[in-house]
Amino acid sequence: MPSKDPLHPSHPNHTYFDVCNRNDPRPPGGQLHLLNEGGVCITGPYRPGVRYWTYKPDVPKDPAPEDFLPLPK
Repeated sequence: MPSKDPLHPSHPNHTYFDVCNRNDPRPPGGQLHLLNEGGVCITGPYRPGVRYWTYKPDVPKDPAPEDFLPLPK
């Protein structure tokens, strides 16, 4: 099930920026989600050979109550 958070990478409206598209923003420094030309998603700073990038989603500091529910068997 996709996340309801609009910045989460599994959200249907989450967008990766194309480094070859002049209208898309340039990648900033820091940790990013990156897609290389082979379609492999990696996390790290921008580097040559990356085709698409997006901001890394934030992880909640406090666990949600449902995080403590037992997993289905």
